[in-house]
Amino acid sequence: MKSTILSTIACLSVSGIASAATYIWNGNANDQNWSSAGNWDGGTAPALLSSPSGTYDTIIFDGSNMPTANVPGYASGTNINSSNLQFNSGGTFSFSLSGSFGSAPISNTSRTWLTVGDGIGTAGDVTVNMNDATTLYRHSSNTLNYLVNSDGVLNISSDLNLYADNNKHVTFTLNGGSLISTGAVTTSFNNGDNLTDSYFLFDAVGSSFTANYGGVFTDFVSLQADTTNKLRTASGLSLDFTDNGTSFTVTAVPEPSSLALLGLGSLSLLTRRRR
Repeated sequence: MKSTILSTIACLSVSGIASAATYIWNGNANDQNWSSAGNWDGGTAPALLSSPSGTYDTIIFDGSNMPTANVPGYASGTNINSSNLQFNSGGTFSFSLSGSFGSAPISNTSRTWLTVGDGIGTAGDVTVNMNDATTLYRHSSNTLNYLVNSDGVLNISSDLNLYADNNKHVTFTLNGGSLISTGAVTTSFNNGDNLTDSYFLFDAVGSSFTANYGGVFTDFVSLQADTTNKLRTASGLSLDFTDNGTSFTVTAVPEPSSLALLGLGSLSLLTRRRR
């Protein structure tokens, strides 16, 4: 039996098939240095933000601080498997996409590759700055999702250029968190109007999205007219639009019918208490 297992491992090794690894940042060395073994469970730091071909490593940040020194980039090349990045801990993390395919992550499977916040802390506890993105891709007929929870803020220092083409989705799920772009929302490589497949889903009250006018949102009128296309809401939510001048902010609020039901419930509770 033992020889069979060893033979199987050898075959997997020879064939180049690797298994995905999980790395957990605990920050225990207190120097915020990515390379310090004491900052990682098991004492091993991932060498890159990308994974070996055919795998998707997971890097979890679960300490009282974030790494700020010796943060690695992506492997150079044209086909980059981005690791799954999950930010639970407080603080700010910054990374660059300049070494990845088209300066963006890609995926051969549908997955949430970037999670900002774990929904436990208070608003703004976790901030992730994503720099040098050009086009936010997906690969094949898959969905590449970005999730921002209620304690998270995702800053993208560029236009949000979404690749939309035939069932190939780029999505942002805003579960109470904030997404901020320093540029406008644009699209590329679309066959016809497939923009409904690249969208922003406001999944909880308080979710917000801020970006500049231009691209697909040319002005305030075009923004407000897009609630069934790129801007979508979960059940019971509606969108509040704020014109900031050259930019806009969209925030999820309870829809009027939900507020009315909430008011009736409160009135009923007060009536029962008086009795």
